[in-house]
Amino acid sequence: KNKYFISFSYTVTHDAIRYLAAQVVEQKITEFYPINVDKLDNLNLNITIPVKIAKWWEINLFTNVYSNKFYNLENNTVSKFYLALNENMSNTFNLGKGLKGELILNYTTKSVDQLGETLPQFNNVSIGLQKQILKEKGSLTLNISDPFQWCYRYRFNGTFLRMSEKDNNYYNTRTISLTFNYRFGKVNNERRQHVVASQEEQNR
Repeated sequence: KNKYFISFSYTVTHDAIRYLAAQVVEQKITEFYPINVDKLDNLNLNITIPVKIAKWWEINLFTNVYSNKFYNLENNTVSKFYLALNENMSNTFNLGKGLKGELILNYTTKSVDQLGETLPQFNNVSIGLQKQILKEKGSLTLNISDPFQWCYRYRFNGTFLRMSEKDNNYYNTRTISLTFNYRFGKVNNERRQHVVASQEEQNR
């Protein structure tokens, strides 16, 4: 049967260590240094939902909603309250004849920390195919990460004291891999028979 999981946590951390930024005017550089924040409040909600669309298609949804609030970052300031969402969706496809497929998507909404805000972005998009071969002793796996190049851009807006920073970072995130695995020895038919026999004894 499908199982649903929900967890909620609220934590308060005193003297939490976080990195802040300061400008060195003479050298025209920005320094990042650790400080002790008076207090950090954290809210965290996790929900896991498995969904069976069809006999050959299953989805696992993992939802994380969180918020961080900082007290006395600088000059007794308190950060604004916000909520951020991270959603991970894993799709599994049983295509028959030893062929399986997988599609993974991970997305995060705008998030805020002590330095600024990170704009919404895809963290992971990957497609995979696996084929059992050689009487199930071997497998071929093809994986493509970020095929549409949705994950290559990272955007950040920093606003702290007199500092204003806008970052647009681009990464090479598209990769293609082909993997071959081979299991030496016998396939676990004997172990499976042993497990079945043990279950039959327990049911007597």
